[in-house]
Amino acid sequence: MILVIAIVSLVAFSGLITACQGQAIAGPNSPVISDVPVKGEVVWAGSYKRDIQPIFDEYCVACHNSEKAANGLRLDTYQGTIKGTQYGRVVIPGEPGGSTLLRILYLTPKPQVHMPNGDIKISKNRIENISLWIQAGAPNN
Repeated sequence: MILVIAIVSLVAFSGLITACQGQAIAGPNSPVISDVPVKGEVVWAGSYKRDIQPIFDEYCVACHNSEKAANGLRLDTYQGTIKGTQYGRVVIPGEPGGSTLLRILYLTPKPQVHMPNGDIKISKNRIENISLWIQAGAPNN
């Protein structure tokens, strides 16, 4: 049985070598070869009014509205969301990784900074929709 496994492994390995002949196999110290442009794009299939604003209304607007705008952030309107806080923007269209809003929703080192406050948690899919909306350019459609 061991002999059969060894032969099968040897045949598979020799097939791999044959398939890779003439091609360099990259290792950890291999030089970086010029890359190709990424050909994908995110297409936002949702609607800010239908899919994003309701999340803010349910989880955020109690503290981020026209009468009580914690840190100057209003999430009761698209314009307020895009404007950000007194310290700067929280949504960087096209850059979910650079958007403070997502960092605060996903994970922050201090529990008192994590939003929404208290025991309320926004579901993973709601946060993912916010991320996809931002990645697609944060359109107001």
